[in-house]
Amino acid sequence: MLWAAKQQPFAIVNAHLLDREDGYPIPDESRYFPGEQVYASFNIAGYRYDEEYQIKLDYRIDFVGAGAAPFSMSQTGRFEEEIFPQDEKWLPVVRAAARIPFHAEAGAYTIRLTASDELAGQQVTAEVRFVVQGQSLPAGQALTIRNFMFLTGDEGERLPVAAYRPGDTVWGSFFITGFQVGQDNSYDIDSDLRIVSEDGEVMYTFAPEGEHGSPFYPRRWVPAKFHIALDKDIPQGRYAIELSVRDKLGDKTYQAKQYFQVR
Repeated sequence: MLWAAKQQPFAIVNAHLLDREDGYPIPDESRYFPGEQVYASFNIAGYRYDEEYQIKLDYRIDFVGAGAAPFSMSQTGRFEEEIFPQDEKWLPVVRAAARIPFHAEAGAYTIRLTASDELAGQQVTAEVRFVVQGQSLPAGQALTIRNFMFLTGDEGERLPVAAYRPGDTVWGSFFITGFQVGQDNSYDIDSDLRIVSEDGEVMYTFAPEGEHGSPFYPRRWVPAKFHIALDKDIPQGRYAIELSVRDKLGDKTYQAKQYFQVR
């Protein structure tokens, strides 16, 4: 004969995000940033046990990111043990922890628990949700550069007017998107940057910068930054920053220009 703990339906209860491991519950839809660790806990109620007070529960934890892509490896576990009669009200606890990828995109994320009771032949699911405040860029189907900005400094804000004096430092940033991603989430891109005067003279060149990898959570874009210390005797005029990006997996190249003034 099988007996049900507390005579209640098989269910996952007390599903909460936590402020830290073994910490206090925090509201669903709490906000996180890329690179943060997220914690959750669940209890399993209404499980069955046999005449020998044995339970047999399996569980699986899935970490689902924006766009339904998993952001961490799934975890599995099993409760197969004897409980004592005085512990009939005991609720097994499942704890989950995962780090949000540093390149995570903005959106709704989910930690989902699926529990199965082998003795009762039942399965239930519950989840907690949270929000990641990351970048939100359309990946697109074609290799391109998005959100190019001249900045006020290394971690500065967008410069309203791209105008400089001789000897100033030009700071800038952009995102590379639309590159091919392999089945194993692999990518391989590089970029060139140079500054050209109005008459076509190359004033500055940078060694090509590349990035590649195969992260568990797919990359939708790659951020890039640059800075150039202008010569004190650079002539006044209009200059172009010429960017060239190459997607090695997709065998595609994209080129763009951005202009600034030296006054």
